[in-house]
Amino acid sequence: MPISNSEESLLSEQFDPDYEQLAQVEAKQRRIVLHVYDDESKEFTSLTTYHGMVRIYNSNTWPSLIFWCLVVVTCVTLFMIHSSILLHFYLSLPTFLQETVRVDNGTPFPAITICQRPSSPSLSEFIT
Repeated sequence: MPISNSEESLLSEQFDPDYEQLAQVEAKQRRIVLHVYDDESKEFTSLTTYHGMVRIYNSNTWPSLIFWCLVVVTCVTLFMIHSSILLHFYLSLPTFLQETVRVDNGTPFPAITICQRPSSPSLSEFIT
């Protein structure tokens, strides 16, 4: 039974020592990268005040990891919803204006009332 080119290249890769060394080097590089991420994560979680990340990173079991991931995702989602509502309210430029009209027939016409209640009692002597 003849061997095709693809099968021959597959067999040569399996028995080629250079291919095995290359695979080992690539695996080692991946482990180094993951180790760097692990070290960076450990340092970040030791410095941050974002407690959810610390809980996720220090989780020892799958259920606790899933629980803390759900808690963090829920909190971030609620924060984003609340922030968008506040931003939408701010951008609508709300104003509060209360206008009260009182008719006072006992005051002579040119009289103008600037402030009915002065801010301090000592100012009331100067105004009235």
